[in-house]
Amino acid sequence: TCHSPEKVAFRERLGVPHIQCIFFRKQSIDQWRESIEGLAAHEFNFQIVSQEILGQIEPQIGSGTLTGGGSSEAFTPIPDRIEHLVARAVSWMRLGQVETRRKRIAFIYWDREMGKAELMRGSATGMFMNGPRSLVKVLQRMKEAGYDLKQVPQDEDELVAWMIERGRQIGVWAPGVLDRLARSGDAVLVPAGTYRKWFEQKVPEKQRRELIKRWGEPPGRFLVWEHDGRKFIVIPRIDLGNVILLPQPLKGEAHDTSRVHDKTIPPPHNYLATYFWLQEEFRADALVHFGTHGTEFLLPGKPMGLSRADWPDILMGTMPNINPWIINNLGESSPVKRRPYAVLIDHLVPPSVNAGLSDELLNLHNDIDKWVALEEGALKEKFRASITQQVRDAKLEKDLHLQLGDDQLLSPDQILKVAQYLHDIHNETTPVSLHVLGEPPREDLLIPWLVTCLRSRFLDALAEVMEVPPGDALNPGDRDKYLRKKGEEILEL
Repeated sequence: TCHSPEKVAFRERLGVPHIQCIFFRKQSIDQWRESIEGLAAHEFNFQIVSQEILGQIEPQIGSGTLTGGGSSEAFTPIPDRIEHLVARAVSWMRLGQVETRRKRIAFIYWDREMGKAELMRGSATGMFMNGPRSLVKVLQRMKEAGYDLKQVPQDEDELVAWMIERGRQIGVWAPGVLDRLARSGDAVLVPAGTYRKWFEQKVPEKQRRELIKRWGEPPGRFLVWEHDGRKFIVIPRIDLGNVILLPQPLKGEAHDTSRVHDKTIPPPHNYLATYFWLQEEFRADALVHFGTHGTEFLLPGKPMGLSRADWPDILMGTMPNINPWIINNLGESSPVKRRPYAVLIDHLVPPSVNAGLSDELLNLHNDIDKWVALEEGALKEKFRASITQQVRDAKLEKDLHLQLGDDQLLSPDQILKVAQYLHDIHNETTPVSLHVLGEPPREDLLIPWLVTCLRSRFLDALAEVMEVPPGDALNPGDRDKYLRKKGEEILEL
């Protein structure tokens, strides 16, 4: 453990990770085991949040009190948790010491709905990374660094072709496809008896009952192949040597994506079999959950301060867990660090630029500018009628909740409200393409992106030191557009 910046620097000199051993006083050990919250709020803030700021990983319970008597009661070690903490710490040290060519690394990628078009699609709001292209770059760099890879995809097209051929989940509706995969020699075949042994050894009795109630007796029905009277759980795999790629199993039926964030459903048997095989037979030195995000941190159990009965703890075993993670998804980064014990390697968001306007809305915007500039008279009224019709055609009156009768023209105040709405749309930011690990933003996008990152405070500061022309000061939208352009010119100097 570590409670000061000085000790952090000391650990950096030693080259060891900052692993946190958590203790608690205000609840008994039995209460902690049975609770769904894990740590109490005050202990959580002191022992997890404060330590994460200092670079802590692996927030593991080590001791508590027998009665929850507070500071007057001595701590009592929790043996299975201390053993688990030590085993995981040893795994991290081994990862840093074992020869590179001998390191066994498993990349787990997201296979959203078992569809060929869904491979490596992360959260629509959380990822914004070109998964296949980024993974190719990572594998190529690993090959250069001395990892044992017998083959590396040349590009993302080849990687996706491998995934479609042998690296995707197969639904129960496609037994022929599963049969071909099982016979191909590429997939892992886990005998049902072997899996049952792991299931009984690694999963506490209560959790076994809950899983069987939901998914049936082992080996379940997902990716189960029968041959010569024997049943096997099929684990799709792309075998590159000491580095392998696997799709993360789904939490249930492929079509039931609403279950992704449901923390009440235990993982099915094939999900467990995948992680148990990585623990026991592949003996992974590290897992890499590639991208934002999978479901390993969205399983039943405590949100932090896990016990041996919590599913993320069961699945991870003693394997170090590494996860490239988009830098702006802070909300979900906390549970992924605290539940499956991930060390996050953050990556950039893609450059964002102004959304701009469609041709239809741009014409409307230009007509409003002309209307504003005109003197009162017939021509201005003609523009008002045209603007009203364009607003009706685009149904903007519904967006803005404007009271507009069938034969009624927009009032001047309503037109200005439409103008501001168009400027808001124009100034809304939108990502450009997807980020690729190891690639900086394109030069032509860098300056606009930096201005976007600086946001309105930068524009307000510019407005204090430079004069905005009267024609661009009619409304905040025009002002911001002018200041953005000037800001980009300044940053390019």
